[in-house]
Amino acid sequence: MPLASDIAGYFHTGGTTGTPKLVRHTHANQVYQAWGLRITGIAVPGRAILFGLPLFHVGGALTQGLSALSNGGHLVVLTAAGWRDPRAVRNVWRLVQRWRPAVFGGVPTVMAGALQVPVGDADISSLQVASGGGAAIPVAVVQAFEKMGLPVLQVYGMTETASVHCMGYPQMPRHAGSTGRPLPHSKVRIVRIDAEGRYNGDCGTDEIGVVAMAGPGVFSGYLMDKHNVGAFVEPGWVNSGDLGRLDADGELWITGRA
Repeated sequence: MPLASDIAGYFHTGGTTGTPKLVRHTHANQVYQAWGLRITGIAVPGRAILFGLPLFHVGGALTQGLSALSNGGHLVVLTAAGWRDPRAVRNVWRLVQRWRPAVFGGVPTVMAGALQVPVGDADISSLQVASGGGAAIPVAVVQAFEKMGLPVLQVYGMTETASVHCMGYPQMPRHAGSTGRPLPHSKVRIVRIDAEGRYNGDCGTDEIGVVAMAGPGVFSGYLMDKHNVGAFVEPGWVNSGDLGRLDADGELWITGRA
C-alpha cells in the first residue's frame, strides 16, 4: 500500500530557470490535484473529457487524465497528436455533440482555434464552462466564449505544483486576464527577491513581485539537489519564476517573467 509521501512520478520541467530537471511528485501531490478539480467543478463525474493534451505533461496526465478518471469520468482520446491534429479542431463542435462533455478545456491556442469553427447546427448544450491554461487566455477569446454562454475559467500552475494551483471559480466573480484564486488549502504570496535571490519581504496589494506558492500540490524538491538552490523562497513556498500581483479581491494577475 503506497504512502501519501511516497514518490508517484517524475516529470521533466524547465522550472523557473529553463534548465532541464526532474520534479518529484508524491501520491499526495497528485491526489490533491484530482480532489481540487473535483470540488471546483472541472472534473465532472460521469462526463467525458475531449482529451487532446500530451500525457508527458502535467496538464494531460493530471489535470485532465487523473482528475477525470479518478472522479468517475472518461477520456475521449482525439488523435495520437491530440489537438495538434487539425482534424480535431475542425470537428470540435461535432465532437462536443457526440461525447457531451461539460467542460471544454485546452490551451489558449486551441480555444482560439475552436472559435474559428462555426457551431452550425451542432448541439453543444452539454457544455457548462470553458477552461484554459498554460498561458494567458486573450481577453477577446474570453469574451467570445462568454457570448456563447460559457463562463471561462483561467487556470494557473506549474509542474512543481502538480499542475493547477489557481483558477477562476465558477460561482465567484471573475475578471478576464486574471488567473483567479488558489485551490482550497493552497496559498499564493507575492514576494520581493533581492539581487542574491533571497526572500526580502512580501509585497502589498497590487504591488508586482515574484509569485510564490504553497499547499498540498507543491512538490518537495527536484531529484537533483543542485537544482533546489533558489527553488523555494521559504520552506514550502516554491518560487514560480513569474511576476504577478494580488488585487484587493485576492485574485492573482500574472504580469511577466522574473
